[in-house]
Amino acid sequence: MKKLICITDIQQLIETKQEKCMIPEQTIITPAARDLAEEHHIKFELETFTPSVGTGEFALLIKKLYAEPRLLQELMAVLENQPYVVESEDSGFKLIRGNTIRYDKVNPNSAEEKQVLFDSFNGTKMELVKLPKGTVTTVFTSEEIHFTIEGNLTTTINQKSFDSQKGDVHYYPCNSRVTRNVKENTHLLVIKIEKERCL
Repeated sequence: MKKLICITDIQQLIETKQEKCMIPEQTIITPAARDLAEEHHIKFELETFTPSVGTGEFALLIKKLYAEPRLLQELMAVLENQPYVVESEDSGFKLIRGNTIRYDKVNPNSAEEKQVLFDSFNGTKMELVKLPKGTVTTVFTSEEIHFTIEGNLTTTINQKSFDSQKGDVHYYPCNSRVTRNVKENTHLLVIKIEKERCL
């Protein structure tokens, strides 16, 4: 049965000088109760189920995992050695949690790290790339589109330089020789058009 929060419930919280109103999921809050709560800076917070597992460090960890489902999901991904936490639906929809992505070294001699998100996706490959501060020269072996998620870098191609920051998109044709001066750690969404490989 759904719980109903009305104006008298908020008035009781005001009288006892409470700043939070803990509610279970699917609680119905009347408009008058919501307005009165807002007027007195009372916040509504969802109750979380915390099992009774005793005390001690291990018990505190279990309680924290139950209270924060996403943390449990991230822990499972680490235990299963997954590159990221992904949520999916029967239709094929996937949601990749950006803060769970584990980057891998491109090669032992490079500080660049990346993680492939989709491979062979309509003839393209999509990657998240993390560039550390510094200068690096690269020759692209396929057409590439780079979306700057965050960071700051200068790209030099054919002796012409372009500053790039969060939100900027660069397109690189095949055989582009590019020097990038990365001014701060930069994250890129990279789309490689594999079907148009350079000849």
